[in-house]
Order: sequence, then C-alpha cells, then structure tokens
Amino acid sequence: MPDPRGVVSNTRGWTGKWRKGTATNSTSAASSCALVFSLAIVFLTFNPTGHSYYHWLQQNLTPVQPVVVIAGILLLGAWLFFIRSTFSSMGTLGVVLLLAFVRRDRGWMVARGWLSTADKSTIGVGGA
Repeated sequence: MPDPRGVVSNTRGWTGKWRKGTATNSTSAASSCALVFSLAIVFLTFNPTGHSYYHWLQQNLTPVQPVVVIAGILLLGAWLFFIRSTFSSMGTLGVVLLLAFVRRDRGWMVARGWLSTADKSTIGVGGA
C-alpha cells in the first residue's frame, strides 16, 4: 500500500521483495556514470599533460579573467558534490580505510619498481 503522503519508502513488502520504484535498484550505467564523472573532476583539476584548470589558471593569473573564475567555481562545486557523496556512501571510516589502502598499494608499487619516485608526475600527494 503506498504511503498517503506520496513518499516512496525503501522498505520491503510482506513478500520480501523490494517495492517497485525504490531508489535501491542500482545499475551498471549509474556506476559507470559516477566513475566517469569522478575521473573527469580529477583530470580537469590537474593532470601532468598541461591541459588542466591548474595550468589554465597559471597562464591567466596576472589579468584574472571572469571565465577562469567561473570555471573555478563550477569545479569547486563539483569537488564538493563528489566529496560529500563519497562520505555519505562510505562514511568516514570507509574513506579512511580506502585512503590507507591506496597509500599502501602505492608504496608497494614503488618498492616493486613499478612506479618511480624520480618522476613527480607519477606520484600524488604524500609521496610514496
């Protein structure tokens, strides 16, 4: 029976099946979209090729142009959305564990010789 207020709840009916129209139905398309969006935010902010917001801002720093400021505000908004979504889905402990896992893997790749610390374009924040 639907909620009289029109709210769709994420509860199971008496049959044990999820009710039709709930937000719990996840698709691979939504996951792929989230992955593409997060990678776009990261690589639009900074990448070693020289085609990023960081490099664009460096070139246009002296006379600050309005389009650079607007792009920066949009990028900041996207980062805030991305970080808030990450914390709401994983929680603080999940984010801390993920960062520890990535840090450990990066150190392991450096120890195996798969990742060089001599080239700073391959190392992120914090070194190896």
